[in-house]
Amino acid sequence: MLELCRQGKYPAQIAKALFISRSAVSQHMKRLAELGYIDKPHLTKSTGGAYAHPLDVRWRGLKWILAKPVKLPYDDSRYLHGVFMATWRVKEATITMNYGKRHYSLEITSGLVEGDTVDQVCRKHDEQCVAVFRWVAEHYPELKQVANEYGYIVNRMGEVNVKPLKPFAEKYLREHGRLQTTTVKIDDSDGDEGHLQFLLQGIASKSDIVALHTELGEIKGLLQQLVGAFKGFAADIKTLLGGPAGEDTAPKAPKELDKNNKEMYR
Repeated sequence: MLELCRQGKYPAQIAKALFISRSAVSQHMKRLAELGYIDKPHLTKSTGGAYAHPLDVRWRGLKWILAKPVKLPYDDSRYLHGVFMATWRVKEATITMNYGKRHYSLEITSGLVEGDTVDQVCRKHDEQCVAVFRWVAEHYPELKQVANEYGYIVNRMGEVNVKPLKPFAEKYLREHGRLQTTTVKIDDSDGDEGHLQFLLQGIASKSDIVALHTELGEIKGLLQQLVGAFKGFAADIKTLLGGPAGEDTAPKAPKELDKNNKEMYR
C-alpha cells in the first residue's frame, strides 16, 4: 500500500489493486500518515472541504510556430527586443502572440493545475493548453491553416509548487531569505508568504527516466551486436592466417635435438 500511495494512486485505485474496501484503505493510510511515511491529506476552503492535491504547476507554457501571423484579440501588448507581443487572457489561460519580423508564434499558459505527481500535473496542464488552442482555432479558422494543434513544443518548463511543504518554506524564508538552486526554489514571488517549488528545467521526471532506460537498452543491444560481429571477424582472420577458426595457431617450441643431430651441427 505504501508503494501505491507514493505512486500517487487514489484510495479507490488502491482498494481495487489490493482487493480490499475503501474504508480499510483509509484506515491504513491514516496509520501510515501518523507514522510519517506519507503526507496527511489536508482540507482547504478552495476545494469545499474535499481532498486537496499536494502539487500544482505554474509558469509552464506550450508554443506553436505559425507559418504566418494570425490576428487575435488581445488585452495587453508590448515590444520586447523589437518583437510585438500581444497577450489575451481567456478561459483561465494566457495566450501570447509573438509577431516577429520573419517568425511568428503563439504561446499558451494554462491556469492553476493540480495533481498528485509531477508527471500528472504536467500532462493535465498540457492537455488544457491544447484544449484552449482547439477552442481558439474553432473561432479563428485561419489558425488551423498555419499550425497543427499537436505540433507544439514546451517553451517554458514551469515550476511545481509543493503545497504540503509550505510551512517549511515560510519558516526558511523568514530565517534565511530566498533560496534558489538548480532544482529547488523558495520565495514569495506569488504574493503569498512562501512557496517551495521544483524547477522542472533541473529535474528528470518519471517519463524522462523511462526514456533514458529505453535508450540505454537500445545502446546495449547495439554493443552486443558489435561484440558478436567482432568475434566473427576475429575467427575469419584466424582462418586466413592458416589455422582453423577458434583454435590456437601460435607456433610451438621445437623438439629437443637428439645426439646424432647434434653431432651433425658441430
